[in-house]
Amino acid sequence: MEWKQEILSGHNLGATAIPCTTKIKKHTKAAQALQVSEEKLVNFQNTLTTYKAELSQAKSTLKRYYEKERLFGLTAKERQGQYKKAISSQSPGYTRRKEADRDKVSSLLQMLGRVVKHGIVADYVLIDSWFFCFGILNKLSELRKGVIKLVAMVKVNNQIFTVCANAKPMSVKEIIARYERKPQRSKKLKSEYIKVNCFYKGIRVNLFFVRMGKCKTWHLLLTSDLEISFVKLMEVYQIRWSIEVFFKESKQYLNLGSCQSANFDAQIAETTISMMQHIMLSYFKRVNHQQSIGGLFKMIAHEIVELDLITRLIDMFWELMEILCVSAGIDFIEFQQDAIRNDKFMERLITLLPERTLQKAA
Repeated sequence: MEWKQEILSGHNLGATAIPCTTKIKKHTKAAQALQVSEEKLVNFQNTLTTYKAELSQAKSTLKRYYEKERLFGLTAKERQGQYKKAISSQSPGYTRRKEADRDKVSSLLQMLGRVVKHGIVADYVLIDSWFFCFGILNKLSELRKGVIKLVAMVKVNNQIFTVCANAKPMSVKEIIARYERKPQRSKKLKSEYIKVNCFYKGIRVNLFFVRMGKCKTWHLLLTSDLEISFVKLMEVYQIRWSIEVFFKESKQYLNLGSCQSANFDAQIAETTISMMQHIMLSYFKRVNHQQSIGGLFKMIAHEIVELDLITRLIDMFWELMEILCVSAGIDFIEFQQDAIRNDKFMERLITLLPERTLQKAA
């Protein structure tokens, strides 16, 4: 460098020349800029390597859908001939299409937030092993300060939980191997279970390993309700079976999923109509046959049965009176009006009805 040469020349001449401070500062800044550029280059190379790996993975994934120059089983000409419909971004159909592109966990989290926002606060959210993840557990712990509890089936794999007893991270299989020698037994459900207090990524949960009857395989249930008992937990999780019954009945009797229209809006409409039909039929079944689905009307079942029975008896009474009036040649409508105006008749009829029915009528 020039200033080094100046120093050497100064020493050779026996002089006391010193390098210029301005040049030193410039060279220092240049060295620092070079170092920063080298660091950026390394980061860029790492990022480029990551992108190349993702591109290679995407190509390998997309390759599965190609077969003799066919994308998703269709040629370019066939794809151009597909049904297409202009959709406004302000329409409900556009919203449904955006929802269909989301993954199932994101859709579930959005639905939970929307339900709570509208004031519907459930006691539990029941999910199977396909939906269980930390995102759902964390979302429920934040909604209304964790008032909604989670009950989930969890896959028996190598997921890590921190056991409260020893504060040691252990996989699900390791926990089973450690605690399966001393299971508890439920005579009511004829099953064995193991309860383990744990943390899952910082959130306190309880694990229940369940083995039903003579089955040798352990199944895992997780809950964020730390006060729930094993029997209550099983009773709550069994409610989820009503979802499977709903889909079976809807597909078998209400033609759910049988729409062959190429219009996405028609598919959404068909699903919505099937669900509305199922709701109306469930209500009709509850009212007329005193049967409910999923325990929705369990708390008022006795009262519903009593009121329905009384209603039926009154209807039978008036039908009998109508038959007698027709046989005797009496106008039934006039007979009804005269009976209602007759105070003695009404007082005697009221005495035949239970007090609870009169309170309801009042």
